[in-house]
Amino acid sequence: MIVCTVTSASNLHRAKVMARSVKEHEPLAKVVVCLVEEYVHPLAESPYFDEIVLARDMGVPNLPKLLFKYSVSEGTTAMKPYLIQYAMQRYADERVFLYLDTDMRAYHPFEEMFELLEQHSILITPHVLEVRGHNDGYLQAGVYNSGILAFARSEATDRFLAWWGEKLFHYCYFDDKYFADQTWLDFAPVYFGAFIWKHPGYNMAAWNLCERDFTGIENGRYLVNGRSLCLFHYSGLWGLLQESVNGTYADPAHPFHGLLTAYQQELEEMGKSEFKDIFWSYDFFASGEFIDRITKKKYKDNPDQYQHITNPFEATNSHF
Repeated sequence: MIVCTVTSASNLHRAKVMARSVKEHEPLAKVVVCLVEEYVHPLAESPYFDEIVLARDMGVPNLPKLLFKYSVSEGTTAMKPYLIQYAMQRYADERVFLYLDTDMRAYHPFEEMFELLEQHSILITPHVLEVRGHNDGYLQAGVYNSGILAFARSEATDRFLAWWGEKLFHYCYFDDKYFADQTWLDFAPVYFGAFIWKHPGYNMAAWNLCERDFTGIENGRYLVNGRSLCLFHYSGLWGLLQESVNGTYADPAHPFHGLLTAYQQELEEMGKSEFKDIFWSYDFFASGEFIDRITKKKYKDNPDQYQHITNPFEATNSHF
């Protein structure tokens, strides 16, 4: 199995925690990290990464035009389908590919996932599984969460990744219309036969704590609704997740508080304080000039007007 993740340099501490947890529970897995930077940062080295590939080295057509209009969160997110395609080409003998956001952590082997990939080639997870977890915000954020996506080699997988990649090239915005890559996943079951993966122990997160009964350790396993917790998504760690934990598990003695504290300690261990102030390479022109927000907006709103600029990073704010 190849486990893929995408990150900027400032988020590498999370990627290291994720990768180490994967190696703990799936020691034969290879972890491939796409670093969306101009160069490999010295702090990127880790025994838990099998490969670090720069986004610019994956053969993405017109990468400067893709990245120039995006923020760091949008630009890194847009690389997901391209990384999976890259990994499928590079690791031609592998059949199973798993994408995980950097803020995922593994707690158990992935047996159920492997079983499902014998029957289905694309697995996607809903944000919530029950009506009581419903939030009208999913009308914009999407029904499915893109923090975890699993693939087996197939014609349908190839078609999905090509289609998704094309959408993210142009429309991977966090704005009032799109929720970056997630908006498009709603079409995956219809167009590409993606299987809706409803195991409560995969992609447990702030947005579904209210519907999942976390009961602590039993026989070495954390249990969720009586089943093994396999992957927890620590999105919104110092915001939404903290609020959800305090509301759902109000008792400070509840075992989930220990899980949360342990994860925060792992981030510190992996050098959180060293990474937090690293600037994103693609927030600057090649000259070193910072790219103004209004410049990105002009490029986003008037793409045809700037098509003559082969590499917008070689321009300046005054060009826009």
